[in-house]
Amino acid sequence: LPGIPSYIRTEANDKKIIVYWDAMPGALTYDIEVDGVTHSGLSEPKYEHKQLQPNTIHSYRLRSTGINGTSDWSSLEECSTLFSPPENIDFTLTSTQIQLTWNTIEGAAGYDVEIDGQIYNNDKKTNFIHTGLTPDSQHIYRVRAKNNHIEGIWSQPLTKSTLLAAPENIQGKSSGTQITVNWGMVAGATSYDIEADGLILQNGLSIQFQHTGLETFSAHLYRVRAWNREGAGEWSEPANFY
Repeated sequence: LPGIPSYIRTEANDKKIIVYWDAMPGALTYDIEVDGVTHSGLSEPKYEHKQLQPNTIHSYRLRSTGINGTSDWSSLEECSTLFSPPENIDFTLTSTQIQLTWNTIEGAAGYDVEIDGQIYNNDKKTNFIHTGLTPDSQHIYRVRAKNNHIEGIWSQPLTKSTLLAAPENIQGKSSGTQITVNWGMVAGATSYDIEADGLILQNGLSIQFQHTGLETFSAHLYRVRAWNREGAGEWSEPANFY
């Protein structure tokens, strides 16, 4: 009789399990029992079990058939599909921290978050706050679900940057019917907005704004923010000049 298939090994993702085994001398075909159902006549030492659900356990055993008959079954092997990657990963950004949130994965006992190549155990929480960051700094994130015996598939890498810091040292100088507002340059800024009395105005790269046509000795409220390739930075604290 041909030998009993040996060195059975499996390779899994969230929807498929591939079963491999060593070719047996004298074997012409192989039978595989998949979750109790026999599939016969396999010519190659490989079987793909498709269209599976994530985080489900499946069982396999094998036997060989040759011109002299059929071998005994191998011992039963089990394999679990993986968790699918977490979905709907969302980010909330400030100049010094990045917060991630994602959907719960059914059956997961916990999650890992990979940040810039370093893996952090996040227990069962579906949010993670990355703190102590530098303004306008770029970071790469991935998330996976896990339980006691399997680790899931990583989500696709997502690159996010912290916001630009708020402009500082905002000063105003009044001259009759005009107020000139100045502020400190923000590293990495490609333009600035100024909010004057609730109206947001684009100010280009200039760090000076002239508010004209005002009533003498009237009070006006200003905020400033910087922009770069990632979008708008944080607003400065309101400053009141008259």
